[in-house]
Amino acid sequence: MDEDYQGKVVLCNVFYLRGSPENKEMIEERQVKLPTSDPRYSGELKYKAYHLSLMTIETIINRKLPFLLPFFVASNCKALMTLRQAV
Repeated sequence: MDEDYQGKVVLCNVFYLRGSPENKEMIEERQVKLPTSDPRYSGELKYKAYHLSLMTIETIINRKLPFLLPFFVASNCKALMTLRQAV
């Protein structure tokens, strides 16, 4: 981190594409203090962790999270098309 970010909170997103344990929440908010003895590099990191393997297309659409759609594999998109044809 450089001087422009000193003392500020960095916000970001993390995407777990597969392998998430079943007992996790689909979306977790996390906070980490960056450990350092040098105050120039101290700070805080806040992020949302998205466990995509625990979500369905319907969940993404219903929660209005369209930015997650590109992370899904073709098989999930094919299932959505089958669902649309049934309607």
